Amino acid sequence: MHPAAAMARGMLIPGMTLLLCEDNPDNTMLMQAILERLGFAVHCAGDGEEGLACCEQSRFDLVLTDIEMPRLDGFGLLEKLRQREARLGHPPAVVVAVTAYATAQDRHRFLAAGFNEFLAKPFRIDDVRALLNRLDPAFQPPLH
Repeated sequence: MHPAAAMARGMLIPGMTLLLCEDNPDNTMLMQAILERLGFAVHCAGDGEEGLACCEQSRFDLVLTDIEMPRLDGFGLLEKLRQREARLGHPPAVVVAVTAYATAQDRHRFLAAGFNEFLAKPFRIDDVRALLNRLDPAFQPPLH
């Protein structure tokens, strides 16, 4: 079953694969630790081009991408990923914008661009739990 369909059916569970696209190594380390604590198998990419290459090699249950990155930003990654999915007939991946741009206008802009959700940086484990609940209310990650 495709990850988006699994999420829609309340089947989001620990052990799911997640692609994290972030160009700041310190942010990557912190975010990866939080996401792994929730049970995700995290694969990291340093920018949108690396992220797109990862998506060509593997399917991910969830993609979290920074917006401001060199070479290919989060908007470019989303656009190229959606084009690839359409070309191959794949269902759309769940893609979340992760950014310090955290106003209501920013959130609207990200959702209008086609991101499934938005997560403000810096984030805590409870912020990720809330995000997962917005994506799929049936998901209850571990509380450790």
